[in-house]
Amino acid sequence: MNEVQAIKDVNHIKLLRESLNQGNKAKRNVFMLDFGISVPMRISDMLLLRVGEVRGVREIVIKETKTGKINKFSVSKKLATVIYNYTNMMQDNDYLFSSQKGDQPISRIQAYRILNKAVEWCGLNITMGCHSLRKTYGYHFYSLNPTKHLAYLQKILNHSSSAVTLRYIGIEQSEIELANDELDFW
Repeated sequence: MNEVQAIKDVNHIKLLRESLNQGNKAKRNVFMLDFGISVPMRISDMLLLRVGEVRGVREIVIKETKTGKINKFSVSKKLATVIYNYTNMMQDNDYLFSSQKGDQPISRIQAYRILNKAVEWCGLNITMGCHSLRKTYGYHFYSLNPTKHLAYLQKILNHSSSAVTLRYIGIEQSEIELANDELDFW
């Protein structure tokens, strides 16, 4: 099994969003991408969320299925708007990512299929999986944060070391060397 990657190129995210914006579940599928890359959640926890747990809140609190730990994270203003627009006509008890098979969320396998179909449609050369969403959040949190507080990201992702976090988000040696080249401040 190949290790999945973060989606590092913002243009690839735009292409995936365009690809997912087709069919009868387009709104849900685009929201899955947008939400998934905006929060540090594993897909197994994300799929279990109900509308009332995320609509109108500035902080999402979950008990992680994998670790059993309580995890809290803030909702950005942009994500809060996206959540509001997506859930506008939904009930608090509805699953965010509802299945067509009644009152249940889509499965992890279905989420995987949706994401990989989009990657295939776009012709992207990336190894995509459900965990790519969380890795994408981590990568962009780190790379777009001017202070590069790796310790924050390590805590958010519940990792045991900064080395684990860097490997997880796919920071390559070439990126480290490029960042080092930019340190000519004197």
